Amino acid sequence: MKKALGLAAAMLFVASAAMAQVSTTAHNMDTWLTAEGSATHSDEVCAYCHVPHNPTVDVPLWSRTNPDGSAFTTYTSASIDNTTGDPGNESLMCLSCHDGATPVDGAYVVTGDPALGTDLTDDHPVGIEMDNTVDTDLNDPAGLTYAKVFGANDLVECASCHNPHDNDLGNFLIASNAASALCVDCHNK
Repeated sequence: MKKALGLAAAMLFVASAAMAQVSTTAHNMDTWLTAEGSATHSDEVCAYCHVPHNPTVDVPLWSRTNPDGSAFTTYTSASIDNTTGDPGNESLMCLSCHDGATPVDGAYVVTGDPALGTDLTDDHPVGIEMDNTVDTDLNDPAGLTYAKVFGANDLVECASCHNPHDNDLGNFLIASNAASALCVDCHNK
């Protein structure tokens, strides 16, 4: 029982810290919707993306409907040796707002620069394997300091470099990119 209470307290602390960080960023949808003139916005910062115990999606606590990954055209190049695919869940969660089509709160969609659309050909590849045995210009994904990879195939997704809960470093980056530190975490060129 003590262990369960300790875990619950730790989860509450982490959730409170994340809410405090989000409330001062562009990801505070309540502030954005108020500026857009929405009268139906919620005063709960987390509610736009999260809901406790939603069994209808495969991402815990995720309240949004993710777009279909096959609807996106991702970056490709003749110089990419690794396997590319559709954006995975970690990117589709971001694209559920940043696709510029899926409503955030009923009728309001993200527009302007934050709306990436479905053409991601001018963005860093997502849904791509980080396999340094195929592409020797990449570091070993097991030795990454900052960036994260996802799934059994070590996929690069939006959340590899971005943390939607914290914008202290700008652009919601997970680490400083001074001297390209975040880039050279994955790329050894």
